[in-house]
Amino acid sequence: MTIPFPVSPGLTISYWYWHASSSTWKFSGQLNYTSTVVSLLSPIIDELMIIPARPISMQSFSYKPGGYINSKTDINGNTTHFEYDDLERLKAVFDNNKDLINSYNYKFIVNQN
Repeated sequence: MTIPFPVSPGLTISYWYWHASSSTWKFSGQLNYTSTVVSLLSPIIDELMIIPARPISMQSFSYKPGGYINSKTDINGNTTHFEYDDLERLKAVFDNNKDLINSYNYKFIVNQN
């Protein structure tokens, strides 16, 4: 698969690709990007990133169906993971090592007038 992109000095590209024979996702690593066409290792890719040479700050987010944040990666590469209950309310937040940062409990109060 090829994708046309404009060329700019010092760009790198990275992405995750589906490795069909092992049925796993694999990371391409950071590749020098010097062509107007990028040849990908698989027709199934995810999280394609084109990174400029100049210093930049970038965050990335992944979402669950319905628009809920699944994970957030900050400019230092630390990923925060979010977990939701059956009613799609935030249940827990985990750090880069999947250690619990915070948990949430919801209680219903019935007004008995």
